[in-house]
Amino acid sequence: MVNQKSIVNITVTRTAPGFQVGNDGTSYFGTDPKAPWGSMRHRFWPRNTVEGSIMTKDGPIDFKGKALLSHALQGMKPHHAGAKWKFVDFQGPTYSAIMMEFTTPPSYGSTVVNVGGIVKDGEIITAGASHVAEHTKIKGDSENDWPEPEAVKYQWNGKTKDGKSITAVIDCPLDERLDRIDVMAEVPGFVKTIVAAAAGTKPYIYQYSPKSCQLKINVGDDEKSEEGQLFTEATFIVET
Repeated sequence: MVNQKSIVNITVTRTAPGFQVGNDGTSYFGTDPKAPWGSMRHRFWPRNTVEGSIMTKDGPIDFKGKALLSHALQGMKPHHAGAKWKFVDFQGPTYSAIMMEFTTPPSYGSTVVNVGGIVKDGEIITAGASHVAEHTKIKGDSENDWPEPEAVKYQWNGKTKDGKSITAVIDCPLDERLDRIDVMAEVPGFVKTIVAAAAGTKPYIYQYSPKSCQLKINVGDDEKSEEGQLFTEATFIVET
């Protein structure tokens, strides 16, 4: 047991197929594709049921509901992998829509990598790497100068299994943030030593779950929309 102050006891059950982008879900870093010096791997279960609780000093927190499960392996220092990140998890009565976007640091050309997908129970609607995550309004954070978002637009673009074009959009204000995490204040000392050696590194995570959010989906000539629960993060690590 790592920490008796937060005992995690939850069970996640998949209700829709998982996915990865590419042959094995891995992004490689380096000038030689056959001998990369860094990599990251991501796999997703977008729609699941979850039961159980997390025990805290104030008592148990019930975690029964819907969930996204993300499996990530990082084979390089975090500030070398991504300068900033955007995460999206929408869970509705019928659909789940997820997205992960990271922008590499300037040493890798500030390249934007985006993977995501839309599923419903038992079926992948679309999944791929052609989506867009945008902060449409910025309010900023006066305490650290990061461009904290105030409104967002997330767009999924792809094809269904029978070849129909699909576009889905979430476009909404974020409301007040749930949390702002100063990563350096939370990580072990040896990690601080590694990260502090990189000039300009000051990682912060901003988390939001707006009260009202709608997913609009267009498949061919068919248009649908549904209200759901959105959880989204904006992470800033190094300046670009």
